[in-house]
This record gives sequence, structure tokens and C-alpha cells, in this order.
Amino acid sequence: AHSYQAKADQPELVRQALENPIGSPRLRELAAGKNKVVILSSDHTRPVPSKVILPQLVEEYYQVVEELYEQVPLKPGVKKALEEMHRAGVRMAVASSTRAATVEKVLTRLGIRPWFEGVSSCRDGQGKKAGPFVYQEAAKALGAEDPEEVQVFEDAYHAVLSAKKGGFPVTGVYDRFCVVDPETMAAACDRYMNSWEEFRLGDY
Repeated sequence: AHSYQAKADQPELVRQALENPIGSPRLRELAAGKNKVVILSSDHTRPVPSKVILPQLVEEYYQVVEELYEQVPLKPGVKKALEEMHRAGVRMAVASSTRAATVEKVLTRLGIRPWFEGVSSCRDGQGKKAGPFVYQEAAKALGAEDPEEVQVFEDAYHAVLSAKKGGFPVTGVYDRFCVVDPETMAAACDRYMNSWEEFRLGDY
């Protein structure tokens, strides 16, 4: 037992600690430039439980993500592929593990938001990309009842498996941050592209 007496409520203590950490840079500085961040928390030696700490840690991390997305460009070949599908009358939606509001901002900044009929995010209470729910929500936005009517394009291996679990045909796209090698990724997909520059609408 200890005799520690907090001078503020628990959420405020966490906010102060995140803004002024002792002997460490802020989490947002530590996370900047990283493609993966693991947060470990224990309740054993601190007066504030993890259930109070973790939401604010995650919130701080996503602020970093949103700042990065303010600068992210389209990958080579993406805009040409989207333009081709848009001109052909292909209905499109976005399924993302990033917050919908952040995705909306990025699509608007890049000038391609009008091409999409909806944005589905597993960060906004719509399941996880570990399951097919986020793709099912995107399909609903397109008015598709049969998953086989919807072609999913994915660059994350776990997301490919989730979409396949939901019955969606998947085209995998190479990404340097993918957790598996291209051969493993390609084997999990119906089609595979080494970049968006290989996209041909006639293949579908």
C-alpha cells in the first residue's frame, strides 16, 4: 500500500503526464516516423489504472497519425487507376483502419473525395480489420448485397485475410511495410500487383 494522494482527477493526471513526461520525449515524438507502435501498460506500480491511461495514450498516438496523413501523397499509379474507374462509372468506397474523419480529410486534400460513395472505418466502432465487417459496411455504401460483386484492393496481409473471410475477391498490392513477403501476400489474394501502375480495368 502507499499513501499517494492525487492533486487532480485521473484523466487530468494522465493528460499532464503525456504533455510533460519525466525523463522521456513525448509519445508523439517517439511515435513519429514509426510504422508500428506497441504500448505496454501495467497497473502494479501506478495510482492511475490502465483503463484510464490507455485511451489517452491511443488518442495521443492518433494525433501523430493524423499529422502524418496531412502530408501523405498518393502512391504511384493510384490517381490514374481511380480516374479510369471513375470515368467508367465504377462505384467506389473506402474501407480503412484509420478514423473516417481523417480519411475524409486526406481524400479531400488529394482532390479525390467525390469519387467515393462512402468511407468505412474500423476505428469508429465498426469492428476491426481482423474481421470482414469494415468491408461489409463499404459494400453497403455501394448498394452491393453479394460480396462477390465487390473487388477489394489491399496492401495489408491481415486485411486481405479478413476480406477473403467475408467472401470478397481481393487484389493485393505490394507495400514495403507489409509484414509478409510478396510471394505469401500474392498467394493469399485472387490477383496481385507489384504497384498500382500495373492496374488495368479490363482485367476485371
